[in-house]
Amino acid sequence: MTPVPFTQYLGQIVLLLVVFSLSACGYVSRVPTYFSPTLKPSATFSPFDRFRFVATDPQGVLSFMQNLDQDRYFNRTGGMRALAISGGGANGAFGAGMLVGWSQDKDRPVFDMVTGISTGSLIAPFAFAGPSWDETLTAAYHDPQAAKLTRWGGGFFYRPSLYSGKPLAALVARYINADLLKAIASGHRAGRRLLVVTTDLDTQETMVWDMGSIAISAEHPDDNGNALALFRAVLTASASVPGIFPPVVITDGKNTEVHADGGINAPFLLLPESLAAAQISSPRLKPEQLYVIINGQTDITAAPLIGGTMAIVGRSFDSMSRANLRAHLIISTAFAQRHGATFGYAVIPAKVNADPLNFDPAHMEALFQLGLKTRVKTRYLDNFIAPCDCGAAAFMESAKK
Repeated sequence: MTPVPFTQYLGQIVLLLVVFSLSACGYVSRVPTYFSPTLKPSATFSPFDRFRFVATDPQGVLSFMQNLDQDRYFNRTGGMRALAISGGGANGAFGAGMLVGWSQDKDRPVFDMVTGISTGSLIAPFAFAGPSWDETLTAAYHDPQAAKLTRWGGGFFYRPSLYSGKPLAALVARYINADLLKAIASGHRAGRRLLVVTTDLDTQETMVWDMGSIAISAEHPDDNGNALALFRAVLTASASVPGIFPPVVITDGKNTEVHADGGINAPFLLLPESLAAAQISSPRLKPEQLYVIINGQTDITAAPLIGGTMAIVGRSFDSMSRANLRAHLIISTAFAQRHGATFGYAVIPAKVNADPLNFDPAHMEALFQLGLKTRVKTRYLDNFIAPCDCGAAAFMESAKK
């Protein structure tokens, strides 16, 4: 067996050790910055709770589901086709490539629900808006400005992160505009939903934001630009890996909240925690086709551990992360089987160099092409493959009951 190189764990090491080594330097300011705006309260915009729910709150989830069921009843829609997109930093180029390739195959579904976490939250709006936005999605994951996301600046002496959050916020603002919000609002009215996850660092809760509801609020005369500002802030927060990028402070002028990467609590969101053991009876909400794009790797990588403390920490974090992904895949598979739904997922092969902090254009282009070719060259497999067998970067589908 070949020893695992130290560089493979660089991203994971930075993620864990920055928090400890720099904790005495920068600190979290609860004063909003230019990329975490102070929203202007209005009759149509506040409070925040109308746009979100907590994944572990049964009442909040139930209210969301009831409203969705009623909306889909008026739209005469059938069962649910859902897509969940995981985090993964620069590896999101893989997921972006898969969506574009899926469109080129001309068999990409119109998803009734799309969810995103971390880099998945940046892909999710375009996945929800449809193939007509593939060109913009492609441009976003080929933007040379992405290389600035991890540019060293030494700002950790006065901020709570290794890198500045300004380039990430600027990248989000460049591609998330009023036209995209109009497309998302249209899908929301048709009984579809776009959800993005952040972690509320004050309460440690998994916060699920209904982005279509935010998009619709942009159409009110007294919106004052609040909807677009909040939409961008939520995406920036969801992609702000703790220790790497600073958390995003959001305030309505009265209440102030600190939000960060949705991947802190869950690698992807196919269903809120409150629904993990539920049986959905409504024909309009019953799952029919469930898909997950994992912008990361799940295979066990067996190799001699070489190195000291940092190598041990990095290897441990990597193992924990992959095991967490496999566990969530098993839960999702059980949920799909219980409802007689098809289930498919995609992962990056273990042998591929997939560094979530490498935003070099060449690295991201290679991952984009991998995603593009994987989808174009792959068709569904006939037989169910258990989610613990995650080696192939291809969609895998179970037979319906």
